[in-house]
Amino acid sequence: MTTFLDIRTLSIVLGLTIATLGISMFYYSRNRRVYPGFITWSRATFLMALSFFLVGFRHILPDVITIILANALIYAALSMFYLGFKSFVEKKLKIYKHIHVRIHS
Repeated sequence: MTTFLDIRTLSIVLGLTIATLGISMFYYSRNRRVYPGFITWSRATFLMALSFFLVGFRHILPDVITIILANALIYAALSMFYLGFKSFVEKKLKIYKHIHVRIHS
């Protein structure tokens, strides 16, 4: 009995969702200025989508190879997220002063 809650179906749906997020992140970074580390996060998003696709399409490749590649891609994506966060934190950010407005009721 196959349902929508099959692990392969869920992995493919998650892979498509994450890949769509990655495409929108790349589109956003091409059209606007982004903070440091954003493009690294976009690449990591595609690695996560690829790992979900590998789990979803594991009937094409042998199970052991697919699971090892998917796990390696997940760890690579996590390290890219860390590198993106590190470059974001290390960059000096501009702090804009603004007027504090109090509203009295």
